[in-house]
Amino acid sequence: RSTLFPYTTLFRSPYSPRVTDVREILADIKRDDLRAHEIVRNLRSLLRKREVQIETVDLNQVTRSALGLVQADASRRNIVIRAAFDSALPAVAGDAVHLQQVLLNLIVNAMDAMADIPPHARRLDVRTQRHDARTAEVAVIDSGHGIEPERLPKLFESFFTTKQEGMGLGLSIARLIVQAHGGRIWADNTTAGGAVFRFTVPLQTH
Repeated sequence: RSTLFPYTTLFRSPYSPRVTDVREILADIKRDDLRAHEIVRNLRSLLRKREVQIETVDLNQVTRSALGLVQADASRRNIVIRAAFDSALPAVAGDAVHLQQVLLNLIVNAMDAMADIPPHARRLDVRTQRHDARTAEVAVIDSGHGIEPERLPKLFESFFTTKQEGMGLGLSIARLIVQAHGGRIWADNTTAGGAVFRFTVPLQTH
């Protein structure tokens, strides 16, 4: 892999590892790569088995339910949640369980992003609205430090993470779920300095 030094560099020092040690390291890396591939494959297989059950869904209610599940955690973290629901939002065509999973992932990520923000400045905004004539949108906005521009295109890739202890799978799974609904998911930075994650879901057609 490109992150390893060339062998010529490894063996210039008298304190360099033995050839057998290097082989063991390379074998470990290879095994890790296979495990990573296997995890992604299994996750995708799991999502296929638990197929998206497209029904008529109240996106506002799904969002309220997700916020209810994180309310206690938000209070513990001194995060103020501000919700804004479009009361005229039509029903969407989706799977309430899967959509709630996407929301929970985005909300928890947003709360994590504010860990080192002064408590009085920790705000989480969650909004639902009409995106266009065919889709509804949910936005999750934090008051953290935002995302480095060079990392924005990679956020939804498998095993890419900005967290020290993260596996980098949450946003990848969220993208798979949203795409399975026929929607899209993306992220950007806000003018206030935080980050905003948005995803769309098709409106129910009769």
